[in-house]
Amino acid sequence: MDRTSFLRRDYRLRREVTGGELTLSFVTDPNLAKALGKKQPDLQVDFVANNPARVAREHRRNGSLPDNPRLKGRLEDFVTGPSNRLAYAATVSVIDQPAGQYNPLFIHGGCGLGKSHLLQAICNGWKEKHEGLRWRYVTGEEFTNDYVFAIKAREMSTFHSRYRDVDALVIDDVHFLANKRATQEGFLHIFKTIDTVGKQIVLASDAHPKMIGHFSDSLVSRFVSGMVVRIESPDLEVRTQFLRQRSQKLGVAISDNVIRHIAENFRANIRELEGALLKVIAHASINCEPITCRWRSTPSATWCGRRRR
Repeated sequence: MDRTSFLRRDYRLRREVTGGELTLSFVTDPNLAKALGKKQPDLQVDFVANNPARVAREHRRNGSLPDNPRLKGRLEDFVTGPSNRLAYAATVSVIDQPAGQYNPLFIHGGCGLGKSHLLQAICNGWKEKHEGLRWRYVTGEEFTNDYVFAIKAREMSTFHSRYRDVDALVIDDVHFLANKRATQEGFLHIFKTIDTVGKQIVLASDAHPKMIGHFSDSLVSRFVSGMVVRIESPDLEVRTQFLRQRSQKLGVAISDNVIRHIAENFRANIRELEGALLKVIAHASINCEPITCRWRSTPSATWCGRRRR
């Protein structure tokens, strides 16, 4: 008998004995998740130990990380609204005053909502307003690969200098470090060093620090000690404004009816919204016809299409 059948049978017997309906509540002990995380093997260390030549070749092929990568996210291109206003305000504050009120800054939310855009905007803002500020921007994957190679190549001193000797450290997709205990331990030491001397740390993740599975309690406690802010899905106003701003930047004239139609039908995130806009523009360009909206008798049949001549 499986677990579900057993519970149903137990529930039926209890109802027959008591003569009434019962309410069942299931509670999961949070310590179980911690215990499971501690039992997880550190596959990262095993991989480096078993594949030293491959790791070295990949690192040499990819090259070292650039000191100041070119980032496209800019603050003036970010559309604000109720769903992201707090994150935007925190971003502006960090740009104006690094290592100030919001340190560390942890931005989380679903995919395609603008987390990476804000992190890149912070770095570009520092470049414009604080020319002497030394900052480093990496993704969680880049940090992990750099750490793994440093261990095998015995270049930990170079690795530590690369990440500690900065005024600000920005890591996107920090959840990539989940279930990688060796990398988390290395990042914890870097975090402590930067935080102790009052330098700025900015992080982004798809989930709240406490909701990232198999993550060090020491790191989680440090993440939540600062400003943790969530970006929600964009509302209609934000989606409409984004489409209008994006179409203007692309140099394409699109009516408000078309923009509103796209905004009303694509609600998940900004990336999906932009993809829908580009698809409509591509169809119009390929067929050399203007972009219009056509309404049929029922709202469900509303669609964006090409106006036939």
